[in-house]
Amino acid sequence: MSSQKEPRTSSASRLIALGLAAAVAVAAAFYFGYWVRTPQYAMRTLVDAVKAKDIAYVDQHVDKNQFFSRLFDESLEFSFGAQDSDSDQQANPALKRYLNQSKKLVVPILQQQARNWILSGRPDNTLPVRIEADDTGRGTAMAKAMAANLGLFRLQYRSLGKVEHNGETATAELTFHDGQLDQDLPVTLRLQREDGTWKVVSATNLPKYMKARQKAIRARLDKLNAPLKARIAQSVVVSTDEAQAPLFRVHDDPSAITGASLEGEFTLTNVGTVDILSISGTVEVKDSSGIVRFRNGFESEGIRAGQSVRVRNVWPLDLYIPNQSILATKPDEKLSAVLTIQYVIFKGGQSIGLLETLPDDTAQKR
Repeated sequence: MSSQKEPRTSSASRLIALGLAAAVAVAAAFYFGYWVRTPQYAMRTLVDAVKAKDIAYVDQHVDKNQFFSRLFDESLEFSFGAQDSDSDQQANPALKRYLNQSKKLVVPILQQQARNWILSGRPDNTLPVRIEADDTGRGTAMAKAMAANLGLFRLQYRSLGKVEHNGETATAELTFHDGQLDQDLPVTLRLQREDGTWKVVSATNLPKYMKARQKAIRARLDKLNAPLKARIAQSVVVSTDEAQAPLFRVHDDPSAITGASLEGEFTLTNVGTVDILSISGTVEVKDSSGIVRFRNGFESEGIRAGQSVRVRNVWPLDLYIPNQSILATKPDEKLSAVLTIQYVIFKGGQSIGLLETLPDDTAQKR
């Protein structure tokens, strides 16, 4: 009796099955042995955890105390430093010391606000926040103001970009969308591996993020204020003819910190048909190179319809602001100024005012 040969297709099938099994084994080994241990995987699962409101996972993979402590320090450096300087931020040391006294109150509240934001999904959540016994209100107010200034709880995740891994540390570039500004903003997070677990420990690009955010705020406000500026221009203008043009100069002033003050004179004219009771606005003073060296506000007395007034202001220059210190050394330099009228009150009680902050009705809805 002749022996039966095994069909070739059966051998081929076993070979294919073995190959697939090997491929699956290799993929599983890669997944569990490498991929799940990478900062890329940690960031993707962290994003998913925030979306799923998985607070336990977030607590495990975010060092909230270190994150918000660093954020507090860097926010103070940026927001209360030499804001008028075109060089690197240098915080006013006296102001920084004063504000740092509230750090122990502010950081825990920021942590709780972040937790509430994840749970509620809303920037204006009403979930409770535990207040420290020695917080008389300053810590809570500072935390609220800092969160609003940074736009922290208005951010909505867009995408994860480049993740760079360097030993026990890594950085991850993310894009978030601010619904109030209708603008995408860059966020770079720093991760650190502790006992085999990747944790987010800080944001590393706060100046870049804040500059992008401030630019978006200015663009949004400019758009909202455009019709208001047009209405103001129909009522009052800054005269620019040679005799009445704005004139700004630096004077020696022993009473000022830097020993110098800035004097400014300009003419306002009521070009409307209604008497004006008061006017206020802002002024930006530039040196001959076009760099803004000074910013401040001004006020004016009332102006009858069709009349003009000459306004004079004297501002002491501040040693802690580099640009103002530089301006103090330029008493003979020709200065120019940009004046913006922001608020006008008319006889009869009517008024026109430019928006300085974004209105609440533009807040992000999630």
